[in-house]
Amino acid sequence: MYPTSDELTRWRGGFPRAALTPRRVAGLLEVPGCARREALDVAELPLATVAGLLGSPPGHRSPYAHARRRQFETACTADGLAALLDPVRDTLGVPVVRGRVREIPAGPDEARAEATIAALADAPADAVTLLRGPVLPLRLGGRETYLSPDSLIVAGAGPLHVVEPRPFPCVDGVADPAQVAAAARQVAVTVLALRGFADTATRAVLVLPENFSLRPTGAALDVAPQVRRLAALLPTLSAAGVADAPALPDPDAEDAAARVAESVAALGHRFGDGCLGCDLFGFCRSEQDERGTVSRLGTAAANACGTVDTVADALALADGARAPVGPAETALAEGLSRAARALDLVGTA
Repeated sequence: MYPTSDELTRWRGGFPRAALTPRRVAGLLEVPGCARREALDVAELPLATVAGLLGSPPGHRSPYAHARRRQFETACTADGLAALLDPVRDTLGVPVVRGRVREIPAGPDEARAEATIAALADAPADAVTLLRGPVLPLRLGGRETYLSPDSLIVAGAGPLHVVEPRPFPCVDGVADPAQVAAAARQVAVTVLALRGFADTATRAVLVLPENFSLRPTGAALDVAPQVRRLAALLPTLSAAGVADAPALPDPDAEDAAARVAESVAALGHRFGDGCLGCDLFGFCRSEQDERGTVSRLGTAAANACGTVDTVADALALADGARAPVGPAETALAEGLSRAARALDLVGTA
């Protein structure tokens, strides 16, 4: 059951709506099944503000990283996108010969989305097109909403190919796999949104600095698996828990921190390895520590223990202080007992 717009507005309280970015939506792939994160995203709450009130403000990127990102963006977009033409031709085989820059006028999301759709409909087949300030329609959790990337670069027309500049280096043809995977998830969000109104390929080009220079080089990026996962995940986001959770306060209220913690804690969640990149990680980890959950030991341990939620219960099964319930707990108890005996033998050797 999806919450109504009125229910989301009630729960959002005094918090303003925050624009959804590809990075934020892609984060849902890292924490699948977390009702807490789903509710915050469907309600379009400002995650950084909420996390700050919960005592876990997001970290700050170094000034050097900010400067390098700006320098590389300038290198890619200067001179009519000239530096992007060769990477696109060499990587995708799209015969582009010119760059094209369009500004999407400020205004309501609906008007900006219409302007973005019109600009992409006119994209020439022989050009790389940069849109600044675009807005893309996106269906999230049964509701029509909007995706707001800072900018969007596409190549060709029919199909469009997403071009994604990133400032991390490609050294001797190899880039950091973790950063490439994160970029692929975010590109997949953009591709899925574009497919709502335009023919868009899942084959994109990742543009990176070559070695330790700022010279752009291209690498092919096939995001078909990520697009399939998102297409299956996004329609299922229900945020059903907001109907029963206490409404959030005005973020400037004196008791805002306590009331935000109460409301967020009322939402179900799933803690695991993928939570490291979530703004709420510190708050959720503290909850796991207080409860002594198996999830605090990692996703593998939580999956192995199944319905046995706490470390204390798992240890009780291991030493026979708790009788197992059902075949799954019986198998777990036997496995934990064998592991305990093995540790005892190692300790006495």
